[in-house]
Amino acid sequence: MNGRERFAKALSLTELPDRVPVAPPFQGYWALDAFGVTIPESIAHPEKAVEAIVKAQDACPFDALEVVWDWFAFLDVLGVKSGIADAGSPIVLENPLKSIDEVVDLVPVDTSGDERVKATIVAAEALLKEFQGEYFCYATIPLPFTLAGHIRDAARLMSDMIKHAEQAHQLLDYSTEVILKHLKLYAELNVDGFFICDPSASGNLLSPRHFEAFVAPYTKRVIDAVHEIEMSTIMHICGDTTKVLPMIAELAPSALSFDHAVDPAVAKQAIGDSVCLLGNLDPSDTMLADVDAVTEAALACLDKCSEGGGYVLGAGCDLAVETPIENIRTMIDVGHAAEYPAGKAL
Repeated sequence: MNGRERFAKALSLTELPDRVPVAPPFQGYWALDAFGVTIPESIAHPEKAVEAIVKAQDACPFDALEVVWDWFAFLDVLGVKSGIADAGSPIVLENPLKSIDEVVDLVPVDTSGDERVKATIVAAEALLKEFQGEYFCYATIPLPFTLAGHIRDAARLMSDMIKHAEQAHQLLDYSTEVILKHLKLYAELNVDGFFICDPSASGNLLSPRHFEAFVAPYTKRVIDAVHEIEMSTIMHICGDTTKVLPMIAELAPSALSFDHAVDPAVAKQAIGDSVCLLGNLDPSDTMLADVDAVTEAALACLDKCSEGGGYVLGAGCDLAVETPIENIRTMIDVGHAAEYPAGKAL
């Protein structure tokens, strides 16, 4: 059984793989830095990015991995000013929507012509040629709430939700349409699935009531659209999502990548019979520590989550660019040595 088959079986919840799959969940930016490619170089010369990702996968053979990691490659097309450092994910420097009243002026955009987007497609095509069939290859993209926060500014968007709810919903609808159009570019490459990310929808920032009103409906549209084209969705939200786990189950992603702030046992009990779980080693205190810490944390996650299947071992969020290769390899080795406890699949 290869990595692609192993990961797909875990997502299905109906069959037990031969062992517990391991996925980063986000390894792209780590791989570039670990193997000597800066972010500007990866955009100008995507072939260099491909070489770095291949070397990283040789060193740390995940069962599933990102072939698109520049998840906000299209931001500049929307008028968002991005800051691109040599390492790590680009950041937002300026939000174009200064007043929520300007939402009525937003117009549809074509993201396909942007140079950063073109670079992601060139790299993805090469990586799919290299890996597809052997590993589960996914494209990482944002979800509407986080994208809306980049267009408007996350703090202002949260204020708008209370003071200008109608316009906030208009912005979220616009963000959803942008994402639905953009993801088609990667779907046409025949990726295996989409890692759909919503860090701004964290339970540390939003109440369950606001999650239900301003996050769930738009996330559901994206999930349903991906499932309609028979591709998988792995949903990620940063921070503590404990209180919204039942709502996430109703959204029905193929899997939930959950942060280290969530108790794995609680996640397993709450939704593990209906949604595959991926996580949740602490990317900082654990993955940046030593191999003993990684081993201990990985075994604890396996103990809490692996029974019955539907579980993938991984970090709780991005692998930091400083993460030692030996720590990542240790996480993978622990997963490779682990079999699901005896019993039937979920």
